[in-house]
Amino acid sequence: MDSLYLQNRDLSQWVNNMTRRQINEEELHTLYTLIGKGIWQTQNVEDALHNTIAIMHNIKERGIFTREEGEAFLTSHRAKTLGRLVKTSQKYQLMSQALQERLGKFNDERNWLIHRLVLQSREDLYVDQTRMILFKRIDKFGDEAGQMQKLIASELRDFCKSQGVDLEQVVRNAQKQISRLKGGLT
Repeated sequence: MDSLYLQNRDLSQWVNNMTRRQINEEELHTLYTLIGKGIWQTQNVEDALHNTIAIMHNIKERGIFTREEGEAFLTSHRAKTLGRLVKTSQKYQLMSQALQERLGKFNDERNWLIHRLVLQSREDLYVDQTRMILFKRIDKFGDEAGQMQKLIASELRDFCKSQGVDLEQVVRNAQKQISRLKGGLT
């Protein structure tokens, strides 16, 4: 019992002795950059889910809806939050179980970043060790978002291929759109 008390006392003394200081301008810039990356990448995940749900749940088969009807499905999904998109995907079992579970965890971490980061982590910004842990967590979230987008796109690609979609034509169309965005000719 004494040993546990001493360990806890040593730990609390160590915590009290950690370097406390205000976050500097470079660190604040890093924090904002990491948060921005996470939000940007999350929106890419949402867009991937918009398209996946519209195609795999609403449209399902080629040629049964007009382009305008397909766009209407897509527009309706774009009004949903990430949480609602994840629930829709789970409800209709649109993706693999492993990806669905990962999406659920991703959404939990997104909710922390958007809704609870400041409240739960503001103290962490004033201690060197915990600041770095926080930065790594936010950076990991942004990286996970990038991976989620690729995994969703892969499952959508597999579905489209199973429906007889010419994926080479899809790639050519995407390349034209990217070229147009970059200022090139279409």
